[in-house]
Amino acid sequence: MSKALANLVVVLLVVIAPQVAADNLVVNGDFESGNEDFLSEYRYSPGDLSEPGTYDVLANPASAHPQGQSYGDHTSGQGSMLAANGATVPGLPVWQQVVAVASNSSYDFCIWISTWDSSSPVPADLHVVISTEQQSVELQVSAPQVPGVWERVCVSWYSASATSAEITVTDANLSAGSNDFALDDISLRSPCPDPDGDGDVGIGDFRLVLAQWGQCPPQCVGDIDGDNIVGIIDLLLVLANWGPCP
Repeated sequence: MSKALANLVVVLLVVIAPQVAADNLVVNGDFESGNEDFLSEYRYSPGDLSEPGTYDVLANPASAHPQGQSYGDHTSGQGSMLAANGATVPGLPVWQQVVAVASNSSYDFCIWISTWDSSSPVPADLHVVISTEQQSVELQVSAPQVPGVWERVCVSWYSASATSAEITVTDANLSAGSNDFALDDISLRSPCPDPDGDGDVGIGDFRLVLAQWGQCPPQCVGDIDGDNIVGIIDLLLVLANWGPCP
């Protein structure tokens, strides 16, 4: 690589690329800001998850319930998660947030889920709904059977004409004592710019974008921003998201 090209790549990576990175549109999705920026119809109960329909934002569920499995959050193992004692009332949202989105855009919604009750025989049955005035998409998933294990669940979503969306998480398992769960790292992002599809944004994607530079026919994988031209924005998207897809 020539010195001039190397300098250009450095400028793109350090100065410009961060401005086009795929930001998480969910605020405080990792709960590191505590009990802020989301709504819940569960009762906030710091340090005490003994009653159904309660939640806490904490570092370790064992600190809030005698049957709580001892483990850390998903983000770092040392941060915060939302832990809930599942409600016995149907349709009660444990977490809810309205996010601003761009119209006619594709997004990936992801959430990490765990079971914190070490004696829970039946895991929580979680329903995630992304809704607008025009449409709704529902994702249904069971929390892990093994306590203290984090599992990731994702769903793709298209905004159509909407400029905002309401995301709601509820638990359909209403059995008291067997539906306790935790949430962490909730995110809504533009799809990972991974043209070669290997799950990692890297040199292969960089080379593919350069190889397809210019006017692009339909279905051109290097056209990440969908404008039918492979160009600087597509390259910046690759550089800004360098590394494993989130």
